[in-house]
Amino acid sequence: MVADWVVTTARSKSSPPDYVAATLITGCASLIGSSRRVSPWAGWSEPAIFWTAIVGNPSAGKSPAMDPVLSALSAPESADLSGFEEALRQYETDKMEAALDLQKWEGEAKDAHAKGYAPPLMPEKAVAPDMPVRKRLTVRDATTEALLVALKGQKKGLLAVRDELAGWFGGMDRYTGGKGGDRALWLEAYGGRPYTLDRVKNGGEPFHIPNLAISVLGGIQPDRLESCLLKGDDDGLSARFLYIYPNPAPRQKPRPLSRQSSAVTRPRHVTIILVVGPSVG
Repeated sequence: MVADWVVTTARSKSSPPDYVAATLITGCASLIGSSRRVSPWAGWSEPAIFWTAIVGNPSAGKSPAMDPVLSALSAPESADLSGFEEALRQYETDKMEAALDLQKWEGEAKDAHAKGYAPPLMPEKAVAPDMPVRKRLTVRDATTEALLVALKGQKKGLLAVRDELAGWFGGMDRYTGGKGGDRALWLEAYGGRPYTLDRVKNGGEPFHIPNLAISVLGGIQPDRLESCLLKGDDDGLSARFLYIYPNPAPRQKPRPLSRQSSAVTRPRHVTIILVVGPSVG
């Protein structure tokens, strides 16, 4: 049973079961992402995107509670590594072949032009292939460009993980001079809608993401929550989060549970604090 696993895992980490359950739900939501949408009525639909803030004092067991689920999500990424390395070698081979075809075409075009003929159309095989993208399920401290590249390899979406959400909040727009570009992107990432990034360094070519779907999971201390998220202008960022702030778990040595034992006591409730904010639907 899932409930038994949550309780047993929480005990082994000396963490509240609320933390483990919230991590599990958020991780599952990130795997579904934009592949499914909920529609309360015609004209309104939302993807499976959760933004979860695990709130607690230092040493409350926030990070240990997240580790088991995050470790499970990292397994498919590691399994895909060998396949990605092979795809990368094939990409380098195809790129070299395309470069040679391009040189051949350029020579033919120059000869035709010198003889007064129209140059031949550049063949498709002379166009450099796209670089393969490694399959990712989670990202951590990534720049905007790196985040969008990772999304191209995971069309359903990703899970952005930060042990300390305060660092995530403080790092927004550090590469844009505080002009609000990163924060605006994250606000859009909650809806899983199409997103296009225009950058000069990309050769003027737009970088298009069909579904900007990113779930967020991280821990934060109560005092830092107030100073980082609940103060200043309300742009809707705080309203997107689900806040998990239970009573702390008692510190005790984990006790293994036998199969015959019925001593598993499930929590009677899970404490969830919702901050009322503007509609984000």
